Amino acid sequence: IFGFDLDSAATKPYKLGLLESAYVTMRDGVRIALDVVRPEDEGVDTKRDSILVMTRYWRGLKGQASNQWADLLVPHGYAVVVGDVRGTGASFGVWPHHRTRDETLDFTEVLDWIVAQRWSTGRVVGYGLSYTANTADWMAERNHPALKGIVPRFTDYDPYEDIWFPGGIRNAFVGERWGNRVKSLDRNVKVNEDGEREPSPGVRPVGQAGEADLAAALRDHEPVPSVWEGFQQVTFKDDRPSTWGGSSMLDWSAMEVADKVSRSGTAIQNWAGWFDSGTAHGAI
Repeated sequence: IFGFDLDSAATKPYKLGLLESAYVTMRDGVRIALDVVRPEDEGVDTKRDSILVMTRYWRGLKGQASNQWADLLVPHGYAVVVGDVRGTGASFGVWPHHRTRDETLDFTEVLDWIVAQRWSTGRVVGYGLSYTANTADWMAERNHPALKGIVPRFTDYDPYEDIWFPGGIRNAFVGERWGNRVKSLDRNVKVNEDGEREPSPGVRPVGQAGEADLAAALRDHEPVPSVWEGFQQVTFKDDRPSTWGGSSMLDWSAMEVADKVSRSGTAIQNWAGWFDSGTAHGAI
């Protein structure tokens, strides 16, 4: 997509530079937490193409010097930007369900922010797997001129049929376990699949006022019910649970915006496998 020589980068890999965190303020005042890692010892004016990952599983852990996406992609010469979607991690706002319209609109403003940085070439690729693959799809829906491509791995094309209600039957095991686990993450607590708390330093705060800002962000998250409460009110795709603010599963299904993604002309490298949850059906 960028015409970058990966073979050359593999023989002379770049080293990871220092991680920088920042809050970016959205149109409604909600602040989104972003991490940026660029190659080591580069000046602020050294231009780099960027990889953008927007996650709801914490963009990084407190005390860690990097994150998994920067470790993978900075050595190939990219600037890597990883953000907590609104209502999760260290970001402010609320997350009542997957990919609210506010969340997906944020991607335009995050892309604007990247383009405005002195180190940016103005070219960005969205990347991710599972939830972050879905956010990559929705980046393409925004039709931003800086987004040159997306690499979604194991995306949920039709979440109702592929994951949550296969054959029309509620997947209570996944819905309850996953829904309650991510609600714990939004309280800065990590639990295992059995609901037992795991030792964790928590999500990475942002900047010098990080701990106070994180505490305030967690107060934003707290009143929102687990997405599982909404799933229990769903029978059909267009049902609108009382806890989802008037939205249905169709509102956060990539299937519903496939035409917009196609019209954007964004290059797509889609990955999926037969054993990737329910995504094989959606890939076809």
